[in-house]
Amino acid sequence: MQRQKKKLGVLFLDLDDFKRINDTLGHHVGDLVLQETGKRLLESIRASDVMTRTGMNQDGTSLARLGGDEFTVLLSMIESSDDAAVIAERIRVNLSRAHIFENHELFTTSSIGLAIYPDDGEEAEELLKHADMAMYNSKREGGNRYSYFSASMTSIAVRRLSLETHLRKAIERSEFELHYQPVLDLTSGLFSGLEALLRWNSPELGRVHPEEFIPVAEETGLINKIGEWVLRTACTQVQYWRNKLDLPLIRIAVNVSAVQILQKGFSSLILNMLADTGLPPEILEIELTESILIKDESVVLDVLIALKKIGVILTIDDFGTGYSSMRLLKNFPIDRLKIDQMFVRNLEQDASNTAIASAVIALAESMGMAVTAEGVETPGQLAFLKSKNCHEVQGWYLCSALDSSEVESFFRQIHSKAS
Repeated sequence: MQRQKKKLGVLFLDLDDFKRINDTLGHHVGDLVLQETGKRLLESIRASDVMTRTGMNQDGTSLARLGGDEFTVLLSMIESSDDAAVIAERIRVNLSRAHIFENHELFTTSSIGLAIYPDDGEEAEELLKHADMAMYNSKREGGNRYSYFSASMTSIAVRRLSLETHLRKAIERSEFELHYQPVLDLTSGLFSGLEALLRWNSPELGRVHPEEFIPVAEETGLINKIGEWVLRTACTQVQYWRNKLDLPLIRIAVNVSAVQILQKGFSSLILNMLADTGLPPEILEIELTESILIKDESVVLDVLIALKKIGVILTIDDFGTGYSSMRLLKNFPIDRLKIDQMFVRNLEQDASNTAIASAVIALAESMGMAVTAEGVETPGQLAFLKSKNCHEVQGWYLCSALDSSEVESFFRQIHSKAS
């Protein structure tokens, strides 16, 4: 490669959430998707009119499948990195078109990484490694995009590998714990629920924020094991408190990722967990982000319908920050909306946040849904939300997240004041 005087572009491509296709529709459908992906890649390359059409495949390009759902494209004799970006964008758009297989309409997206010779490396192995790092950066940013390699990605990749290694140890060594933030019912003035919040204090890495380790857990599939532990621990703990502290109506809200929802048998897992712990289904609240609802609408809808039949509460978390759609609210069996703290934080100063919070509360009321506002930090925010008939609130102003021993003390204190 060192003898090559022109620039070269290496594209490393991975299909987003491809595992869910194999898990939900079978490997035979997954193979069809991969075949179609290969065809679309070749079409995207041949359609290029910004590259010198000489060399490999008569157009300066070469395509290889590395295995699984990963592909590489070598673009030779390009004039600049912009040429590679044009091809990457064309590939991204073509791969996002619907697939029709066996009466299933499937949508796939891709994460693409770009490395340029000689800017990002002079050896083939180095360029592939750097394109791979750039691809993972695209995944971290939500997928369905391309990223150029940058030197900072090396330290990010090292950190990610370290997190994955220590996450596996954390599961084996039981390093996770749950904290619980109380939720206040504004009508009764009583605390009506708790939200379970995952915490990880690694002996080697120290305290690691969920926003950093959860994406790694999702990418590696470790989230299923971690998520099952969270659900089981939260259900067991709350059932214990309900019996010991006489809290019959206290709800427990647990965040669930798209990876968990789309795993085979998720509703059966919930059913068995409720049976094992003795927790009534109406006490469990499963929180989903808006983005989960569009991952694979028909599959997600089937799972949510099954969960509703069990009797659990379904909530859209961080409402308004993702793919807000009236159609989704109408079609999915959602019980509650949670207003994201970014809309609550500046309620007293920001007129647009005031309008958004008011609109969400009115929308939920018109559709027969309850509303919880998170991130309440001032008495003014609390007063405003109460005046708009928001049902529930949570946040530091009321109570910060508590560990399990503090939860017991918290409710005992409330009981003693009431009596």
